[in-house]
Parts: sequence; structure tokens; C-alpha cells
Amino acid sequence: MARIKMTEEQKKERDAQRKLERRAAKEAERQAKWDAQRAIWDAQAQESRDRILATLPEEFKARFLKVVEAVNTKATTNSFIVDVVAKWNRFGNLSEKQMNMIITSYERDHQRVAVAETIEEFFTVGEKTLMKNLEIISVRAVEVDGGYGGWTTRIQLKNRSGIFFSIKTNAEKFINLFKDAMEAHRKVNVNATVKWHFPDSDTVILSARGLKVEVNV
Repeated sequence: MARIKMTEEQKKERDAQRKLERRAAKEAERQAKWDAQRAIWDAQAQESRDRILATLPEEFKARFLKVVEAVNTKATTNSFIVDVVAKWNRFGNLSEKQMNMIITSYERDHQRVAVAETIEEFFTVGEKTLMKNLEIISVRAVEVDGGYGGWTTRIQLKNRSGIFFSIKTNAEKFINLFKDAMEAHRKVNVNATVKWHFPDSDTVILSARGLKVEVNV
């Protein structure tokens, strides 16, 4: 049977198809080589992870792996933690210092969430509240909100549940009282009106108006 002669258009289509097939074959070959190399790197990274984890104290290792799991399951969106864990997943190599940094950051985030939930439940804006045995964290001058060049003093306190309290005042009697108590390492009882608390924050803003403070002996 005589072979049907191809038209010029059909030849062009055939040549184009063959070119595509050759390109696909080369791409598949490159991909296979890349997959093989990646498998080697993944195995080396896993070997490195296993070796490093074997040297860690069990409690520290458990805390670190909890952070890794949180990133891998998208339970945290902290960009710093995500970036560091991505390096661990890819290269299998972190120092204990790097591990401790992301553990601390992750646990601080979780503490903040827990504290924020407590604040939402127990502190109402506009309501006067008595807070006992607060530790004085700092008493320092800050610029007045709005950037008009004025200054005020911000007192920061903390209770044993990890809730921070912030008061701004220009009243010298309170400023001196808090400074003296902080220098003496004394805790204070504060009766103040809740001025504001931000969502997902670990800090309650207190009003200086009607403020009452008692230094613990």
C-alpha cells in the first residue's frame, strides 16, 4: 500500500510534536535527577535531625517538637518561628540557642493568648477593680500620646497570672510612691478603673483618675 505523502503543514505539526516530546523527556530526566538529589538531601537532613534530637534533654526536646508540630500543622503564624522551623525541616540543623529562642517565643505567644482570654473574662472597661500583690515592672517617662511634645510617666505592673497593667500619670505622689516601692522590692495593691484592654493583648490599661494604691509591707 502506497505511503500517503504528508503535506508541509502536517510535517510542521509532526516536527513540533516531536520537539515537544523531546523537551518533555528532557524535563522528566531533569526532574528525576532533582528528585533523586532531593531525596539524598532529605535523608541527610533527617539524619542530622535524629542526631541532634538524641543529644537533647527529654523535656527540652518535647517543648521543641511541640513548636515544630505547631508550625507544620499551621497552628502558629508567628513569622519568626515559621522561618526558623522551615530551616530545621529543610536542613535539619539548628543550635540549642536557636531552638530555645523559638520555644520561648512560642510559649510567650501561648501565654499571651491565655492571658488575653482571662482579661476578656474578668476585666470590664469602666469598672473599678481591686488588684492585689502587683509587682512593679517599671516607672518611666514617656511622650504623651499624639506627639505634641509633652511627657507623662507610665507605671507598668504585673500580677502572678502574667497580666500586665499600665497606668499613666503626672501625679508626683503616685510616681514617687511607685518608685519607692519598686526600689524597696515591695508589691502593691491597686484599686483603679479599667480604662481599656486591647483584643489579644496581655495588658490592661488603668485610669489614674480615682486611683488608690497601698504598698505591701
